[in-house]
Amino acid sequence: IPIALGVLAALTALHARGILHRDLKPSNVFLTAHGVKLLDFGLARPADPALAQSLRSSGNLTRSGMLIGTPGYMAPEQLTAEDLDARTDLFAVGAILFEMLAGRPAFVGHSFVEVLAATLHEQPPALTGSPGHRPWRQPIA
Repeated sequence: IPIALGVLAALTALHARGILHRDLKPSNVFLTAHGVKLLDFGLARPADPALAQSLRSSGNLTRSGMLIGTPGYMAPEQLTAEDLDARTDLFAVGAILFEMLAGRPAFVGHSFVEVLAATLHEQPPALTGSPGHRPWRQPIA
């Protein structure tokens, strides 16, 4: 939980400045003695669609319709070239958190295309433990 909260705090600061990361994945989450740091802002862009379009027009950003990111962590709207907002990064945080808890990715496939299809059309498996086992609950004394 502290790692997830650290990622969310870093995203809050980033989003408050009007920036989307667009490529959150486990290898871009760095744990330091001072907390969580987000790395690799190579795909980051302004959250404001007008500003993003202006930068695209000047040749400084990826073009509309380009599929960029890391399969398995990309939000459906990234895959379908829709407008992006802070929820895009939150989807990636959810995929990272699922992987941290389950020990496996939320969306899997044998190829890039299969992972994208799973992201668009499938639900991750339920996170369950043994019947009656709920480690997040304290036993009643």
